[in-house]
Amino acid sequence: MQLIGAGNATITFTSSEVGTAANRWSGNNRGGWSTPDYDRLFETFNTTLDRGERGKLAVQLMNMINEEVPTLPMYFDVKVTAHVAATKGPDPESPLWNIQDWQIT
Repeated sequence: MQLIGAGNATITFTSSEVGTAANRWSGNNRGGWSTPDYDRLFETFNTTLDRGERGKLAVQLMNMINEEVPTLPMYFDVKVTAHVAATKGPDPESPLWNIQDWQIT
């Protein structure tokens, strides 16, 4: 299960995404917000296979961000999947998950 529109946001707020000298100031957590509770919850979300449980964890992640992080997204993270126009099947939200079902007409 990918969080549509929020999948990238959940990883963005992990401590590993905070830019530091140790990681050459890379990462998308530009505000530097970090908490071990969020990191543990994200790790649980990222390793859980049960869809129902993942949904509950996703809600908890979004609630934690909503309650603790004053954030207002100011840009869109655009992703492009190039393919031949005759290709049928790519999903804009998860372009490669069903590649075995694609057809070229």
